[in-house]
Amino acid sequence: MRENNILILYYYKLLYVLFKVFPLKDNLIVFEGSGQYENDRDLLTLFTEVKKNYPNYECIYICDEDEDLMEEDEVLLNSENHIRMLARAKYLFVCGDSLPFFSKRPNQIYVQTLSATFLNKTFLDDPYIEQIDKKKIKQQVKHWDYLVSPNRYASRCLRSAYGYNGQVLELGLPRNQHLHHVSEDEVFEYLYKHQVDPNVDKAILYVAAESSTNESKQLDWELLESTPGIKTYIYSKNFDVEKMIKYHQYESIVKVQDLQELMELFIISDLLVSDYSSKIFEYLVVDKPIVLLPRFLQAHIKTQQLYMDYNLLPAEQIDDTNRLIEIAQNLNSYKAVWAEELMEFRNQMVLEKEARASSLILKEVLKK
Repeated sequence: MRENNILILYYYKLLYVLFKVFPLKDNLIVFEGSGQYENDRDLLTLFTEVKKNYPNYECIYICDEDEDLMEEDEVLLNSENHIRMLARAKYLFVCGDSLPFFSKRPNQIYVQTLSATFLNKTFLDDPYIEQIDKKKIKQQVKHWDYLVSPNRYASRCLRSAYGYNGQVLELGLPRNQHLHHVSEDEVFEYLYKHQVDPNVDKAILYVAAESSTNESKQLDWELLESTPGIKTYIYSKNFDVEKMIKYHQYESIVKVQDLQELMELFIISDLLVSDYSSKIFEYLVVDKPIVLLPRFLQAHIKTQQLYMDYNLLPAEQIDDTNRLIEIAQNLNSYKAVWAEELMEFRNQMVLEKEARASSLILKEVLKK
């Protein structure tokens, strides 16, 4: 199997060299996804913007078989067509790493969209990163002409995490721009879909960092389930949490299935509960209160440091489910206590121009 993979890699590398003999196509824009829907949301938003407003450009999305796009705009990830597009496109929008043999051509423009507002130190700043991964990151970063960033704080973190000194497009995240333009009809649609009655229910959205441990022990789920008027929506990839929800068959504790549902819950939830997830920063867009669960934070910091002093986050830190229920039941009082700090922090982290992130990014890159 390993020998077959090596042969395929050499074959693709040879194809790539052959395709590079042909000139770049000045009107060809390629969006190279990672195959992970959550990471690729920025690419998909940019792709849609090009299709809508740049009719003179040929627009191709490199994706896996699970993504549902128009057939004429789609090229399969790791296919011969994928190699050809990489070699011929004038503009490359990429989420993550390109193929190992990729080498940017003169006049080719490369935009990296793998971005977030990090709380955890990551990539080159991760004290436990392997040397081989360091080398891989540094090699990839050499290709970048632009890096998308949501805000100034994130730009500093991203430059450090990637060892990147090039141009940063500090224009917000395309995947979040819809949160700036939500209609009343959409709100009603999401309330109905997720069975939330805003006159009766307080909707708590729980999101933990992917690296969280002991996540199923963060809260007293039985107490939340038994409290009238509380609905809890959990966005988690933790196996223990999924097993817990499935085993107990809760009525008022629901697992959020994917990123689209998470964005819907951003819009209709009353507050966010989290530990050290980067989703804390994205939730700021909807301007709603946040509660922090630092129960296992010190153990986490020992293995993965933070870019920011945790105490600067504009939210109460709790370790008791009863306190969370009290906050949810007296939400207006909690909002009033944190309103000033939340507004100040939001002004630092959420750019107004993020509402037009896609168009601004494309205008800069395409110079149109």
